[in-house]
Amino acid sequence: MAADQTNKPPITHFSGSGGIPWEGCEFSRLLLRTVRSLVIILDREGHILVFNKACEDTTGYRAEEVLGRKFMDLLIPEEQQEGVRQVFEALSMGMFPNKHQNDWICKDGRRCWIQWSNTAIPDDNGEVAYIVGTGIDVTERLVAEAQAQANLESLQASENRLRTVFEEAPVGLALADREGYWIFQNQVFQHIFEGGGDKSNPPGNIVDLISDALNNISGSSLAELLTEPVALDREWTTGPKPRDGSRWLSIRVAPVISGEFQKSGEKTSAEGFVAVVEDITEKQAALRQKQAMEKRLRHSMKFESLGVMAGGIAHEFNNILMTVLGNTDLILQDIHNPQAVQGYAEQIQQSVRRAAELSRQLLLYSGKERMVREPVSLAVIIEQMMPLFQATLPKSAVLRYIPRKGVPPINGDASLLRQCLTNLVLNAMEALPDKQGTITLAVGVQSCDSSYLADTVGSMELREGMYAWVEVLDTGIGMDRDMLPRIFDPFFTTKFPGRGLGLAAVRGVVASHGGAIKVYSEPGRGTSVKLLFPVPDAYLQKEQLSPPAVFRAVPGKRPRVLLADDEDAVRNVACRMLERLGFEVNGVCNGRKALDALHQDAAAYDLVVIDMTMPELDGVTLFDEIRKIRSDIPVFVCSGFMEDEMADKFTGRDVAGFIVKPFSLRSLSAALDAFIPKEDMTGDQ
Repeated sequence: MAADQTNKPPITHFSGSGGIPWEGCEFSRLLLRTVRSLVIILDREGHILVFNKACEDTTGYRAEEVLGRKFMDLLIPEEQQEGVRQVFEALSMGMFPNKHQNDWICKDGRRCWIQWSNTAIPDDNGEVAYIVGTGIDVTERLVAEAQAQANLESLQASENRLRTVFEEAPVGLALADREGYWIFQNQVFQHIFEGGGDKSNPPGNIVDLISDALNNISGSSLAELLTEPVALDREWTTGPKPRDGSRWLSIRVAPVISGEFQKSGEKTSAEGFVAVVEDITEKQAALRQKQAMEKRLRHSMKFESLGVMAGGIAHEFNNILMTVLGNTDLILQDIHNPQAVQGYAEQIQQSVRRAAELSRQLLLYSGKERMVREPVSLAVIIEQMMPLFQATLPKSAVLRYIPRKGVPPINGDASLLRQCLTNLVLNAMEALPDKQGTITLAVGVQSCDSSYLADTVGSMELREGMYAWVEVLDTGIGMDRDMLPRIFDPFFTTKFPGRGLGLAAVRGVVASHGGAIKVYSEPGRGTSVKLLFPVPDAYLQKEQLSPPAVFRAVPGKRPRVLLADDEDAVRNVACRMLERLGFEVNGVCNGRKALDALHQDAAAYDLVVIDMTMPELDGVTLFDEIRKIRSDIPVFVCSGFMEDEMADKFTGRDVAGFIVKPFSLRSLSAALDAFIPKEDMTGDQ
């Protein structure tokens, strides 16, 4: 924007001529340069004649840039120009001094709020020749005042909100000073301590309210006592006498600490306190009612369990008594027939044994049966009972056993543990739909922490540490979560009633061994029951693995192989291939015949090759049975499955190797390389 010119030249220096009062005055020139106030001198038309250093610093303009230009166009915002023009015209007419505030537009576009004190300088004729404006930049002050006003309004709004919260809160709220005396209480707080009518017993101060919590705190003053929040539940008598009534209160008191009450290196003290009080009388009553209901429910469940147990015991003993009574009557009738009497007496003897066993199971349920403790291997117990289980299960069911090496022994009663295992296997068998499915037994050892043991039943004194375990899994119907808590009740069953103590006896045995039971089940997916027994520290030795079976050829003798495969063609060609490799072969068509051959002369064979899938006995079961006959004989497994699949099925078993069908003479030779007769094996040693 071009500057308008005037006949009067800008004042750029003081020459001492021309009749201008300040010309030639060195003092005035220095004053304009050093004064902190803004000084601007205009002629009657509004041209800038003087623009001191303070003006330069405020606006960013240099004096050379503004001298001779109209201040209205350069510095005044458009919306303020009319008001400033009126002030300027009044000054030109001699109406001075005059005070005014307006914005200046700086060189960078900022706005500065200037507070002006204006005056006019007349010429020799008394007319206004110059207008002098002395101003102060009050921008920061106005911003600070605006911020302070905003803060004040915000504080007032916050105080109003806080007051509303205090008044409308559903709990009692109160503020206290440093000595603990009340400053403010909301209506709920006052109502809590009303005793009804004219009776009331409000706390006189914070100390009265939380006196129980202050007994164990030391300090010279309340402000030093309470530096942390305090919470407690207490009974409060609402009237002057106990008979007037009492309420249960939940109380929380917290100190109010500001910066001025915190000094470095000194104990922090509070400037006041806030108390929150809730009347929990009804909650306490509801809690007591709930606890009473739970107690009644536990009693009801206990009596229900005892009722089921009593009915089961009565059923069992009635059958026993019927046998005893009936046979006693028959003895009396046939007293002169010794042979008949002997038969009746034997039946009575069997019934008495049943009664003794039932009594023993009752003691097992209570965990008080006398035990004969000795080192017991869970793996050995399972291996001993596998033939019995195999004979008990229907042919449509499959029984598997997964052994693991290095399972340490436990201190226990082998006969009781066998009974537990029998109960679990029978339960698993009954859970199989249409007697079809799989029952798997496994043993192992693991470290159990408190979180793992928390979800178990059994002994009340379970400790973290190493536990040997035996697990029975079935693919039966499973159970839902509602049924699981009852499975250890005596005589409880999902089948028909009167079946005995079952899992209740198992629980008693495990508890008497200091162990625990972990059960997992899902409807339609089967059930897992794991019995955990603590391992004594003396038995926690490093796993001692037996050395692998090593083939030792007998000089002058061809190695003999027992080959079991149900496919005639495969068996015949495999026999010929083995003979070609230098073996003497006995080929059989199934696992039973293989076991028969070993039973007849186990020492006659140097190694065994079995098919993984055969009728009657599959490869895994056959392997386990072979190990019972000869633990040192190398056993190879062949199948159409991939080697890693076969390895998964034989995990934990010392299989000599796997042979994948179809196999060639070369691959068979590679698999059996260590056993193929060499020239030096038939020569003199």
